[in-house]
Amino acid sequence: VRRDLGIEEAVRRQAQKLGPASPGAVSLFVASDQFPQPIYLTEKGGWALALQALKSVRFENEFAAIVAGAQIQSERAIRLGVSAGQDMAGLSWQELTRSMVRALYRAGYDPRGVASLWKNWGLFVSQKLPAGTRQMAWQGLAAELEELAHQEIATLPPLLNPVVRTPEFAKIGKRLQKL
Repeated sequence: VRRDLGIEEAVRRQAQKLGPASPGAVSLFVASDQFPQPIYLTEKGGWALALQALKSVRFENEFAAIVAGAQIQSERAIRLGVSAGQDMAGLSWQELTRSMVRALYRAGYDPRGVASLWKNWGLFVSQKLPAGTRQMAWQGLAAELEELAHQEIATLPPLLNPVVRTPEFAKIGKRLQKL
């Protein structure tokens, strides 16, 4: 687990665009068989983001999807008064995915960033995690969540000029690629 102040600042700015919750510390971790999820909460309201999830980001709406996922989990944990590591504060991955789509939509981002996040995560899991039950479970879950994101998007009216990538994001996008 490590910190990167530039990434942390970008996450904070993105969080402000999406809603009121902002992280404590933002740390980066290497996803593994023990920690196969792209996002989890740490102590004192901190967010841990998988390096592999961040490295797969090509567009701002994908970055917004990761931040929205952490933000939604964090807001729920605070509301319920639960501590870090309590498996997403009782939130299912399906419920989180629907909430991420709606959060991006409300903020004017192309919500297909959520589907891209899960597609990329499924590819990472299938190629990089050790073969076994957890890898297969996450691979199936990622495919299910990608499909669920598309279904949720289909229920929303089209956005006029949704944000996919802004000039401000170009700098942080290059930094994410170098992680």
